[in-house]
Amino acid sequence: MGLQVQETTPETCTVSWQPPEDGGGAGVTNYVIEKMDLKTKNWKKVSGAVRKTTFKIPKLIPFNEYQFRVSAQNMFGVGDLATTGNVLARHPFDTPGPPVHVQVREITRESLKLLWSLPENDGGSEIVGFLVERKEKTSVRWERLNKEIMPKPVGAKRGQAVEGQGRIDLQVHV
Repeated sequence: MGLQVQETTPETCTVSWQPPEDGGGAGVTNYVIEKMDLKTKNWKKVSGAVRKTTFKIPKLIPFNEYQFRVSAQNMFGVGDLATTGNVLARHPFDTPGPPVHVQVREITRESLKLLWSLPENDGGSEIVGFLVERKEKTSVRWERLNKEIMPKPVGAKRGQAVEGQGRIDLQVHV
C-alpha cells in the first residue's frame, strides 16, 4: 500500500497511501488507521471508518515518537498492514543558527553600526528578519533594541553582509 508521511506538526501527522492492488475479491469499504507511541509500545485505533487515502492523525503528544499503520478493509475482513518508520511529532523546521561574521563599525558615544551575514543554517525555513539586543557590561539581562523585527534585506543571500544600527555590547538574534 506504500504508506507515506506527508506532514507533521507537534499535534498531528498526515499520512497517505495507495489503495491495495488486490482487493481480496471485494472492493475496499474503508481503511483502519492505528498509531503507536514508542514510549508505550501499544497500538491504538485512531479510526476504522476512513474512506479516502489520506488522513490527518490528531491528538499526538509534541516531541513523542510514533509509528502509524493502515490496513484496507472489505466485507471479508481486514487486509495486510502498511507501516511507517518512526515519526517525531514536531514541526519540520527548527530555529536558525546565529548570524555569522558580526562586525562593529562607525562607533560613536551613542551608537555604532553592526554588519553581519545570514546564519549558515536557516532551520529549514526562510529567515524573515533579525532582533538586536544589548546589555550593560555588569548586567546579565539583555534588552531588545528594535521593537519590530528588522526585516531581512530583499535578495540577501547567505554570506552577504546585512547592516543594523545599535549600541555597544550587542547580541543579534534571528
